[in-house]
Amino acid sequence: AYILGAPEILLAKYESSILSDFRKYAENYRVLCLSKIDQLPVPDDNKDYVLPLKRRAICLVLLSDVIRTSAGNTIEYFKEQGVSVKIISGDNPFTVSNIAKKVGVSGWKNAFDMSSLKSDDVIDKIAEKYVVFGRTTPVQKQLLIRALRKKGHTVAMTGDGVNDVLAMRESDCSITLAKATDAARTVADIVLLDSSFETVPDIVDEGRKSINNIQRTASLFLVKTIYSTMLALIFLFTSIPYPFRPIHLTLIGVLSIGIPSFLLAFEPNKERIKGNFLQSILYKAIPTGITVVVSILAANIAAA
Repeated sequence: AYILGAPEILLAKYESSILSDFRKYAENYRVLCLSKIDQLPVPDDNKDYVLPLKRRAICLVLLSDVIRTSAGNTIEYFKEQGVSVKIISGDNPFTVSNIAKKVGVSGWKNAFDMSSLKSDDVIDKIAEKYVVFGRTTPVQKQLLIRALRKKGHTVAMTGDGVNDVLAMRESDCSITLAKATDAARTVADIVLLDSSFETVPDIVDEGRKSINNIQRTASLFLVKTIYSTMLALIFLFTSIPYPFRPIHLTLIGVLSIGIPSFLLAFEPNKERIKGNFLQSILYKAIPTGITVVVSILAANIAAA
């Protein structure tokens, strides 16, 4: 029988010369080993399959990852936005680290082999320390995302396979491709229909535009609510006549709320979202509303 898998797992210790070839090729290729075994692997008491001791390497299979030219631009965009990029993969950490180098990931040398962990309890300690994680199991991916969130990070996870589903569900925002597995598309918050991560910066910019413009529009509506309420209370408990007629309020609503809010909804805005949504609105709306009330009262008194 024959078995295909990771060289560092399949190759026996006495095949050190092949292991040295593997390390040489792993710098530029994803390397698999085809080995011949006398019998098929059998499950042990823990239902884990144990490789037979007698196995012999037949050949190394080299797979080349085609890196899109746009990948570096996407990584550079997120670096400029202050986003920490980490790579969590099931492949050899040396291979993944070199791919990270090619696309411009900061700290690509800072790699860790998750298969060397004796216990998953230390994942909380290494989640922030390392940038590249190789030989990662699906459960370890989930635990890494969970650890980063516990430390206060907002985490977006990209993945396209069944082995990424647990981590995608654990993240704050999960992104996948249209050509990904059904399981990945089902749990993803965002599906890239063109299967290109080059569009992710555009998605971020569009999200910022929507939220920032909603904040501005909401501030306008809240300003109207504040000054209308304050004026109603003031004129209700004073002898000063109310200065507006219904037609005036209609014109004020159209000119100060309707048209401006419509135009603001389409205004380009790529600024980073800052602060609490409600606090940001109140911070702008309350002073403006009070200013409008003072102006109306001053004009009313001056005209009297």
